[in-house]
Amino acid sequence: PDETNPRCHSSAVLTVLTKNPSQSIIWIIAKEKDSGQKLRVGARILPISSLSIQTRSRTIDVGEVQAFEVQGYDSSGNVFTTLEGLRFNWKIGQTQSYLEIQDSLQSTKHFSDYRKIVENSGFHSDIIIVKGIKSGRCDVTVTLNEDNLIVESPNVQLHVIQQFIIFPSFHLVH
Repeated sequence: PDETNPRCHSSAVLTVLTKNPSQSIIWIIAKEKDSGQKLRVGARILPISSLSIQTRSRTIDVGEVQAFEVQGYDSSGNVFTTLEGLRFNWKIGQTQSYLEIQDSLQSTKHFSDYRKIVENSGFHSDIIIVKGIKSGRCDVTVTLNEDNLIVESPNVQLHVIQQFIIFPSFHLVH
């Protein structure tokens, strides 16, 4: 709610419910309840044409937990604000178990109700939690899996490393 007028909200969340991607303009009209004044804005929502995987680092330590997030772009390179609620298949290409996807619902990271619904439907959401298992290299890809739209990201190569500290057994004196 707006601080000056608690009956009025200063923002709104809009959800597009179409199953057919289109390049037409969607008109959003807001009407002020008391005065009847209307605000009209046009928005063009293009379909997702490419994906990228966002990580904090391309290296993860054994035992470390990290969140990976997918970001979507339209054909003009504009980034989508969120991909929350969409269904994804995350794939880790590896010869051994270097990296594993953790159960997002058991994670300490907060997941919205939309993400929980996706996770409970047999897919992954736009965010996954991974854990480094053992030293090695693996490739991660993600595929958007919606009714009329399948888009795959390029491979992201990740390195899982085991950090170690060396302590000399004697002291050198100069």
